[in-house]
Amino acid sequence: MDGTDVTCSTTLHFATCSIYPLRIMNTAIEVGFATAALAPALPPNRPLSNAPEVGVICFRQAQQLSLWVVFDLMDLDAATIHAIRQKIEKSTPDAVLHILSTHNHGVGDAFDTESLGNIAAATATEAMRNAHPALFQHGYTEIVKPQLNYLRRIHLPGTDGITTIWFGPEDSGAGVDATPFLAGQLAALRNGTLNYAAAPQAGTSLVPTVLPSGDRRLDVLAFYTVTGRLAGILIRFAAHAVTANLPDYYTGDYPAVLRRILSEKLHCPVLFFNGPCGEIAPAIRSKSPHNAEKIAAFLAENAVQILQQMPPPEVLTLYHDRLVERSLPVRSELLRPPPVTSETSLPSALPTRKRALESAKFAALYPFLRSKLKPDSKTISVRLGLLRLNQVLLLALPGESFSATAVALAVPEGFSLITVTEHERTAMYLPPPEEIRLGGYEAICRIGAVEAEPILRQAAQDLLNQTASLE
Repeated sequence: MDGTDVTCSTTLHFATCSIYPLRIMNTAIEVGFATAALAPALPPNRPLSNAPEVGVICFRQAQQLSLWVVFDLMDLDAATIHAIRQKIEKSTPDAVLHILSTHNHGVGDAFDTESLGNIAAATATEAMRNAHPALFQHGYTEIVKPQLNYLRRIHLPGTDGITTIWFGPEDSGAGVDATPFLAGQLAALRNGTLNYAAAPQAGTSLVPTVLPSGDRRLDVLAFYTVTGRLAGILIRFAAHAVTANLPDYYTGDYPAVLRRILSEKLHCPVLFFNGPCGEIAPAIRSKSPHNAEKIAAFLAENAVQILQQMPPPEVLTLYHDRLVERSLPVRSELLRPPPVTSETSLPSALPTRKRALESAKFAALYPFLRSKLKPDSKTISVRLGLLRLNQVLLLALPGESFSATAVALAVPEGFSLITVTEHERTAMYLPPPEEIRLGGYEAICRIGAVEAEPILRQAAQDLLNQTASLE
């Protein structure tokens, strides 16, 4: 069933659903939700604004158990993931356990890891207690207007390369205009700096440039008890959670606002998954709680419309969960300290000046990037997750994966695919090879080699094909 919502300028799509006889209770697929505040794990040095949370969804059938744990954090390192896993696995040693973050920059790594693990373990236990036989629905909408996000990597005139616009462009009704921000970045480059958040400059002679939308898709997975009560929902949208991450407070950003609005309206737990958004920014002029509210309110309105227009829910008759590990090669520049450069004047030509400044930026980031790796390690281990619910596939990619990676995947015939990011430990940015050649912030701030993304993409495709073939 397809339709068009004129008011919100969206295109609605719904999975084909049908009612099946519910299996006998001891083989039924059970689903449970739980959420908890992360405040006890945060330092008390700042107030909270739309407080960060952890959410857990549990899937269980006979001896099979899966837990998907989502934190309002970002870039969880291997040590943090290991510590959280140990806490949860004490009571669920046989569970397939997935740990993700909402890609939220508002908290960073300012948390108590042991407390974080304790909260997650208690929330997982509660989700298991709440698990009951369930029916579900899946639908999505493609948001066209207003433009809520944009592909933030864009050609910088005169440089033969790509730059990154972190934030600033906003939809004024005619799309998201990058021109004044490109002018600001060119001015910074001429002054000898890279500035991905350069102030816009008016009166430019540049050709008007509109930033294309990022991933427009808003997915909703709704779960019901067999008596018809809404047990909880999963929401998926793709944009860096940087709408309100100011140093004045800790925040869950727009995902937390979205969950609050929907849970109050629907009277059920809500979990948020960020789609692959390594190159996607929210279309906001500045960071503020108001902008987090504005984006979240529009997403919530569309999510409710999806729920209202979905076909009847279907019984969960097939559930399968996979967690696979792959090794990605580390970029060669990280295997040795960057060369010490002498203080010389920058090249005058903008293309070579840009490359020189990007090399200097990498040298400055080198200690940070090395901290994400084991000493002398030439590979980084990442995990992909794939949950199949009937004909719906939920694919979780590691690190700051790109929407371009997700778009390149072939969806098995007859299936709906939902892609999410920031699964398990951080792998930093994972740009496709052609994006690395063009430069920009994401090409600088990466630990994977040029061939890392193609390896990841192939692993994801293999996982999709294998899981879709199961009966």
